[in-house]
Amino acid sequence: MSQCSRPGYESGFFVFFGVIFMEIPKKTRIKDTHALKSARKKFCQVCGKYQEAGLHEHHIKSRGAGGDDVEENLVTLCYECHTKVHAGAITLDHIVKKELPGLEVVLQIFINHKEQEEESKWEQSAALVVLHTGLGLKIGEISTAVGLSPAMIREMIRTFNAFSEEGTRVPELSYYHHRLASKSSDPVSWINAAADNGWSTRQLEQEMKEAGCLTKKAKTDTEKARAEKTLRLVREILEEGSEVSDWFYAQIKKIVTETIAKAS
Repeated sequence: MSQCSRPGYESGFFVFFGVIFMEIPKKTRIKDTHALKSARKKFCQVCGKYQEAGLHEHHIKSRGAGGDDVEENLVTLCYECHTKVHAGAITLDHIVKKELPGLEVVLQIFINHKEQEEESKWEQSAALVVLHTGLGLKIGEISTAVGLSPAMIREMIRTFNAFSEEGTRVPELSYYHHRLASKSSDPVSWINAAADNGWSTRQLEQEMKEAGCLTKKAKTDTEKARAEKTLRLVREILEEGSEVSDWFYAQIKKIVTETIAKAS
């Protein structure tokens, strides 16, 4: 059975294209003719023009956008000012009291985006698997195309392959939990243990280290990631062409010379 046809691969591939967008449920707009009448004043709240009748009630948040017929969302304007407001010539900032949204609304927005972020990680991982395994691109080529480091790409591919079946993932735990668990020879057992014990990522990592369960490949990938990061930093410093770069180059040259001498 090929890599592309094994269970989980195809489902993961389609998960990548099936992005789920979450929204806060829209409430029904309040319609109240009595509120419109009671909120109407006999003077324009912008220019102060007095008028017994004929002034307009303007919805601060438009009805089309779901604005309610409530006093807090209504302002009395004369014909001239009302026209200018709709034309964008004047604003109602000095009248409208700007209020922060409620705590529950803000928290719900945060949770929604956090969930979308977590889901996006799995979709990105699936895409990387398709690029690497399905289309045969090398890690370096993918890195150049998507702007992720080779180390991160290897991690994300390993994570997806370890949890290609959605049923093996634990939604309550972060993508990073799954990344850590994927370093072991039994990722599913470790992610379930993390869920059962309520481990943070730090605790999961510590438990795995103490158990000595990291695979040889995971250790090699970690060492390679450190080496790649160090190499990038070395290149950046040398390319600056400053006094520090010259000093750093001399130190590197000294270390290399000493290492060769010891090896000979």
